[in-house]
Amino acid sequence: MKKSIAALASGVVLLAGCADNPLTNPVDSPTVGQVSGALTRASLQTLVTGVVAQDRATYGSSTNYIILSEVMARDLYRIDASEMRYVTETLGGNPDPGSFAGGGTAWNSSYTEQRAISTILKGLPGAASTELSTPERAATSGYLKTVKAVSLYRQIELRDTAGVVIQGDNPDAVDPIVCKTKALAYVAALLDSANTDL
Repeated sequence: MKKSIAALASGVVLLAGCADNPLTNPVDSPTVGQVSGALTRASLQTLVTGVVAQDRATYGSSTNYIILSEVMARDLYRIDASEMRYVTETLGGNPDPGSFAGGGTAWNSSYTEQRAISTILKGLPGAASTELSTPERAATSGYLKTVKAVSLYRQIELRDTAGVVIQGDNPDAVDPIVCKTKALAYVAALLDSANTDL
């Protein structure tokens, strides 16, 4: 009798837990409707703020760029009893390609930032002249191209001769890895284009 009551009680609890929970977007989270269509001043501000936040998230954390690049260059040794990968993977052999040191976070976050920039640059010419003036479009374009070039240059710093990917406009395409020389030429051309816009 106790087993059947316990089974019935657990069944009721499980069924109560399966109730649909309505989700609401956070107040400061943009929706697809807010950022689709022609760019407005408000949507552009939201998107550029997202790019800046992604840039800070990618290069502001201790493991992604600052400490990891210093450990790889042998300028800094992070000896952490709770995280031995700083020693075992960066100083004692080849890093695991799926770990924090071998690829992962700095690679993915940087390309998320670059994809967002490419998407904004693609939509920038479609903004109405009542929303953004020609000098404002040029300034936005120059700023975003500069951030994209710096982001790609940081990838070159981390990967050196292993190569980097220069993303095209098609988000569904898998772009090839290019050598350091071609990547640096692309960064230089992007900075020249940004300078022209600014």
